[in-house]
Amino acid sequence: MIAGLLAAWHGGLRMKTLLAFFAVAASLITASLAQAPGVPIERNGNRKQDGPLLSKGNKLLEAGKLQLSIEAIKEQIKSPKPGLVEFPPPNTQPLPARDVARIAREGHVMVGWYYLCTRCDHWHLNLAGGYAVAKDAVATCYHCVQPADDMRKGFLIAVDSAGEMMPVIAVLAASERADGVLLRVEGGKLAPLPMNDSIFPGDAAYCYSSPLGQSGYFSDGIVNRFYTHGGTGKGKNLRLNVSTDWAPGSSGAAVLDQAGNSIGHVAAIEPLREGPTDPPPANDSKGEKKRPQKPDRFGGATLITLHDATPARSMLELAKPLRDFKPGDVVATEQSNDGITAAFKESVAKSDSAAANAAARKIAETEDVDSLILNDVAWTLLTSKAVEKPDINIAEKLARRSVDGATSLTKAGVTDTLARALFRLGKKDAAIETQEQAIGATADEQMKSRLKKTLEAYRRGELPNAD
Repeated sequence: MIAGLLAAWHGGLRMKTLLAFFAVAASLITASLAQAPGVPIERNGNRKQDGPLLSKGNKLLEAGKLQLSIEAIKEQIKSPKPGLVEFPPPNTQPLPARDVARIAREGHVMVGWYYLCTRCDHWHLNLAGGYAVAKDAVATCYHCVQPADDMRKGFLIAVDSAGEMMPVIAVLAASERADGVLLRVEGGKLAPLPMNDSIFPGDAAYCYSSPLGQSGYFSDGIVNRFYTHGGTGKGKNLRLNVSTDWAPGSSGAAVLDQAGNSIGHVAAIEPLREGPTDPPPANDSKGEKKRPQKPDRFGGATLITLHDATPARSMLELAKPLRDFKPGDVVATEQSNDGITAAFKESVAKSDSAAANAAARKIAETEDVDSLILNDVAWTLLTSKAVEKPDINIAEKLARRSVDGATSLTKAGVTDTLARALFRLGKKDAAIETQEQAIGATADEQMKSRLKKTLEAYRRGELPNAD
């Protein structure tokens, strides 16, 4: 190139020609440093690019192809509609990381809601991660398919890696405890990821997701550990920690091994710090002086962030009845909130306090009950006008078990319930301390503000109204 420039110079080229030569040379250098052929250029959090997807949603709506409404999802989450699913066998050949990234991208599916909010008449999208497990089936988090409070009308949809939108037509299986759900999509020609549950700490772990709206983010790490999470007895479930990066918006995205198999999916993030700063000594509910907590030597800074995943083993267990499903088969599903709390809800509906307390006591004595179910029953006892004489001791027991089994996503809300139970039992100081813990368990500013108002009421010795 240098020789060419010198020849051009000595040949008497005009300045314009020389500048053009430089421009061509610069473009060649730039091209040599760009992405390889076929590598997509991802958006950088620009939500305006949702326009094409919204147009596709409008066409599906006008064609009458959107099937699973908010009401239908709530029903099918409780009573799934199982069917035969053809899951691919695991891959056994290790691959270069660039090939894992390609497989992860091709198998990635966005899952979520095409909906109308309560504030305007425009349709919106609220999409989370997911991944294909068969050509017409998708896996994601249980919490990702729950409709938000601001949705007045909506339909569950899926979007494949090529940007094609598909209606979700059935909930095949669901587990709130495992935070996993399997969905059937219509017209899907997906690139399924095999599921592999034979992994060890130290194995490679990859994730392709959209953390905080940054689409197509591929990260690597290792498997850190397996651990039991939430509940008691059979209520405990297996979770997986990996050092792979993700953030809000990544939920439901697959975590992959070196062979391009799914080893689980993104479930939660749990920032850990040493503890609260040293509070002033206070008296507990019995009037005895409490030992002050140790001060946080790091000023409340996050010291490590745990990345929690639902492991493939939990999803394989959920998928087991679907592998050899035949028409007419009856598939046992997890006991739903309604199934566990039927007697309690019926008693509340009849304003029968004695029966409601008896049903709540039975729930409190049942070993395998989800944290959120325990919280719902406790909150109803504490706030419902239909239960004139609630057993607050049972409400406290339920709330404590709920806190023990809570995830990082639910910790603040269920701790707030426990604080109310303690306050109603006359344990003001314990209620204040517990409410402070609830505030520290959430980064949601709106929720934090509500919890702080409740805390101020407790400090004044007042029971706040239930929101």
